[in-house]
Amino acid sequence: MSRHFDMNGMLSLPKMIEIDPVEACNLRCRMCHVSFMPSEKHPIFDIDLVSKLKALKGAFASIGSGFEPMLYRDFDRLMGELANLGVRMQLITNGTLLNKSKLQRLLECDLEIINFSFDGIRKETFEHIRRGAEYADTLRNILDAREAFVGKQTAFLINTTTMRSNLDESVEILDFWDRHDFDVVRFLPMVVRYPDEELIRESLYPVREDMKRVFDGAAVHLIENNLKTVMLLPYQYASQVRERFPENYSGLYVYSNNLAKRKILSLRERFQLGEHPLMRFYDCRAAFSTATILANGDIQLCYKYSIGNLHKDSFEDIWFGEEANRVRQLIIGDPADCASCDCFRFGIAFHNLDANRIENYFVGELGAYAKDVDFHTGLIHAEVTPRAPRLVLSEGRYNIVAYGDKYFGVPHGLGPLEVDKTDFLTNPNVIVEGTFASALARIRKMTSDTALDCEKRLPKAPQLVQSEGDYNIVVYGDKYFAIPQSFGHLEVDKTDLLTNPNVIVEGTFASALARIRKMTGDTALDYERKLPKAPQLVLSEGDYNIVAYGDRHFGIPHRLGPLEVDKADLSSVSDVVIESELEAVLARIRKLGRLREISG
Repeated sequence: MSRHFDMNGMLSLPKMIEIDPVEACNLRCRMCHVSFMPSEKHPIFDIDLVSKLKALKGAFASIGSGFEPMLYRDFDRLMGELANLGVRMQLITNGTLLNKSKLQRLLECDLEIINFSFDGIRKETFEHIRRGAEYADTLRNILDAREAFVGKQTAFLINTTTMRSNLDESVEILDFWDRHDFDVVRFLPMVVRYPDEELIRESLYPVREDMKRVFDGAAVHLIENNLKTVMLLPYQYASQVRERFPENYSGLYVYSNNLAKRKILSLRERFQLGEHPLMRFYDCRAAFSTATILANGDIQLCYKYSIGNLHKDSFEDIWFGEEANRVRQLIIGDPADCASCDCFRFGIAFHNLDANRIENYFVGELGAYAKDVDFHTGLIHAEVTPRAPRLVLSEGRYNIVAYGDKYFGVPHGLGPLEVDKTDFLTNPNVIVEGTFASALARIRKMTSDTALDCEKRLPKAPQLVQSEGDYNIVVYGDKYFAIPQSFGHLEVDKTDLLTNPNVIVEGTFASALARIRKMTGDTALDYERKLPKAPQLVLSEGDYNIVAYGDRHFGIPHRLGPLEVDKADLSSVSDVVIESELEAVLARIRKLGRLREISG
């Protein structure tokens, strides 16, 4: 690797880069930051930018540090081109999208580390935590990969996020992955990232003594049964087992005397943790040894400071540039910046996490409120002002968005909105409260929805909603798929459309329709020409038929029988729901249905 000198000769090209080619995931795991992100269009990495990384030959690249990399349409090409550059690679993935062609590409790349995220080991636990994943298929993908790499030196790791839901499975988890020749099981702590009731109820802090007993038992089991698999503990705590087997502990790692064991450090431990001559306050080398490449081409230091963009400059010019060195000077001179860094606490220096300190179970933003949290109800009285609008939770037909000093309950039917540029205070359909708990309470009072109610309303099979231009819009599960008509007949429930770059996937009908119209360049006149010449039945919902005619959608009760929509004045019929958007009609029909259930 070529070498450059700056900052008193103490800076060379990074030893590790992390690349997130997409900022999306096909799962909605209960504890993950992705589950709390707004449903909006995210950037996609330009594969041609890989050519700007030639100077990093011999460095490590970790692919997929925060999102699911196999969603990237050019995943195979990305892995191949990085391998051709001589970059050493680690892949982090949930394994759900790993098919034969992708596996063949991984074999050709000769990966050094494959890290699968897999929470729990029982089907019901896994599918409860990893929403959207199918247990048997995912497990088969992972085990097929392990078998394919037999005879290679590639290290296989499992990340399992430890929470109350899967704490009692710890020994089962160890045994299972040991039987299948995995090198390390990393039991990672579930960190409360947002003031969310479910996350707080999953926290291990109230059951930390149980947690210690469980992992002491797992350590004894691992050592006495001479397992090959190495275990990484989630927290540091005083342990009689550690005193009994001191030679089998190293920080949070526990290993047996099995000669085949391999203690594989995470890349962040190897290249970010440790002393640096310029870092007087913390043992962190991240700003001098690693960088993150985002999907939009931005280069980041310390996971938050953008120092340039590959679309404009070379990697070397950015890394050694004025902005990068300004950020490094900031970090060197301000210990408070590192003190508030959750990436350092939980991702780099995790060996220092004391199980008895409540703040080690919460991100720094919530730490000040942790002492007052109610772990039984899941309520935390946190008044945290977000820097930008942030999706906190989806509840029923609402998104709860935090912005400024307020929480907004925004109906899904409104589609994607720029919260910081929209006047919600005067919108009667938007709930506005000063706390997350009160916003959630109002939504639940209005909707009386349970998770089971929501699941019952999801289409049992894919339904065609509307044809628009050259696309068919199909609703299935909680998503709307805009499928090019040139694809012909597809079994939507049996086809992986999420990874197809030609298919539009959105959370609402309105946003899918908007994207199609934007792509096709429709004008208002063009749209009027395509309006139905005759009424069209779109779908049936509850006791209603929804019919499209002209520029409106009509929700017509079944009991009214057949109506000539194009000849009847439906605006004078009190029970007919009329809206311009399908989503708005659906929302009103569902609300009417709930009111009838409540009244009798």
